[in-house]
Amino acid sequence: MENKSILLGSSAELRQIKETIIKEAQLREEVQNLSTERRNLERDLETEEKLTADTITSTTKKRRDELEAGFDREISTNNTKLKSAQNKKESTRKKAVKNRMAEETKILVEENKERKQGIKKALRDKGIPGFASSGWFYSLFCTSSMKDFVLFAILTIIFIGLIPNAVCYFFVTGFWMWKVLVYLGIVVVVFIIYMTIFKITKSRDKAIFEELRPERNAIIANRKQIKKIKKKIKKDPDESQYNLSGLNAEIAEIEKNLTVLKEKKVAALKEFEEKTAKVIVDEITGASAGKILEMKNRIAEMSQRLLDVERRQQDTSLRIKTDYEAYLGSEFMNTENLDRLTGIIDEGKAVNISEAIKAFKERP
Repeated sequence: MENKSILLGSSAELRQIKETIIKEAQLREEVQNLSTERRNLERDLETEEKLTADTITSTTKKRRDELEAGFDREISTNNTKLKSAQNKKESTRKKAVKNRMAEETKILVEENKERKQGIKKALRDKGIPGFASSGWFYSLFCTSSMKDFVLFAILTIIFIGLIPNAVCYFFVTGFWMWKVLVYLGIVVVVFIIYMTIFKITKSRDKAIFEELRPERNAIIANRKQIKKIKKKIKKDPDESQYNLSGLNAEIAEIEKNLTVLKEKKVAALKEFEEKTAKVIVDEITGASAGKILEMKNRIAEMSQRLLDVERRQQDTSLRIKTDYEAYLGSEFMNTENLDRLTGIIDEGKAVNISEAIKAFKERP
């Protein structure tokens, strides 16, 4: 029946319109179902691709870390060996240097020992205590050299100046005269001690100290010479006499191994980045390529199917609007009202759709 005479149609036309509306609803539902299914497939594909990418990242990192860790262990082992060899060399060198110092200063040390013993014996023979042979004694009681004068001045400042003032400042309070008295008392005590030492030493035999001065000067000269020899030995760069050739060779070998290991590590990591990593990517990608391709094909098929159903649904919907809704009105574009119109015609209350619509609207 032509569109212009649709209103003159019978219940058969109404049933046809109903079937068309039902078909459009089914197509619309199918569109929704296909859209949902495609979204799920796309989500699954995204998950699979992310899983593949994550697997590539984690596997590549793990393999690289394992490769690097292997070299690092070897390098660490060699560093430990190198440190041990260097410590052993340093210990051996120190011992050898110490022995060399002892050997090269042996005569001077023995000479000083004999001279000290001679000085103490000479003092004991005169009834003078052995401490009178010390350097501080000569500085205080037999001052002659610039060093003696400096030491004498320092000790005088300490015992006559610093100590009395410190005692007065921290321990004496009250009237200032008490501080003066305490200060003078300490100075007197120091003076008494000084004179007591002088009395039991130099006053007994002044000449003996001058006689022994050349011996003391010889000891001092020997000490300077010993110090000079030790300093020269410490600065001597020649290690050939210390029998370190074996340790030097061992250290050189370890250092060579370390250099080779570090070069190999750099080369291995470079090869990993340029070749091995690509192989890993290809392996993992290849393992999931079939599944991903299948999912993409299913999505493509689903998209094509959805496109076809959408076109059919749109065509059907357009047909309903132009061929039926435009004449009957939107209120009759549902199965319930169409069934009522069909019932009106079947019951003989109307002979066509137009009369059925009129009867439908006029009913109480």
